[in-house]
Amino acid sequence: MVMSPPRPLAAHVEGLWRLEGDGRGLPPETIVPDGCMELVLHCGDRFEHLDPERGDTLQSRAFLVGQLLAPVVVRPGARVETWGIRFRPGGAAAFFETPMPMFAGRFVDLADVAGVEALVGLEAFHEARTPADQRQSLESWLAARLGRGAADALPALAARTIVRARGRVRVEDLASSFGLGARQLERRFLRGVGIPPRSLARLVRFQQVFRLAHERQANSGVWADVACAAGYYDQAHLLRDFRELAGTTPPRFLAAQGDFSRALTSRERLDDLFG
Repeated sequence: MVMSPPRPLAAHVEGLWRLEGDGRGLPPETIVPDGCMELVLHCGDRFEHLDPERGDTLQSRAFLVGQLLAPVVVRPGARVETWGIRFRPGGAAAFFETPMPMFAGRFVDLADVAGVEALVGLEAFHEARTPADQRQSLESWLAARLGRGAADALPALAARTIVRARGRVRVEDLASSFGLGARQLERRFLRGVGIPPRSLARLVRFQQVFRLAHERQANSGVWADVACAAGYYDQAHLLRDFRELAGTTPPRFLAAQGDFSRALTSRERLDDLFG
């Protein structure tokens, strides 16, 4: 279930989501980069992060997901009750004082990001008896933190321009539109968004593939058209990007998606991202 945030938060927060169910016996799911940071709160059993190189680990109860540039594989716990706050690209910087590049590619415990005070502020959320009360508590917690982070509004504005352009924007042109040089823009953008503008443009273009796939009911015969419409040089270019960001080919990824992964690339979710 995805919920839109109240107006004061909407410029920074794409939405709140809640996942509930029985995770026993469910296979691992691949989560792909989307250009957004998230705060994840496990009220039920924690998910397991599967990493063949570093070993499998249980996720924290409350953690911030930095900008991802590679796929992540997770396995749900037995009793799933998980909340998430999905920030718009550049939106998390308004709530946390730590420079966003510190989180890139990482899952960081909330206490390490914002101190014990942040966890105390979430006590009302954990004590809430209904999803409606939990949602209200999270929105109040966000409203209380709004403005604690960076005051520089430019990174989020530039990120919004990239999203609206579906990733089809030159950094030099973007910088010029703000009266800056490319290097000036890149420094400020990196601090506020967590990744360079070219990287965000790449992720936005990648997410556009899912949107086009939904529209065209993707099968093996449409990927060349999807590649062209999304702004790739050709189908081979799309396939290279997809292997790096999803770990496999588009048809295999879509066929293997579970409910959690499918929700993150659903047409409704992408309408929120691009809207």
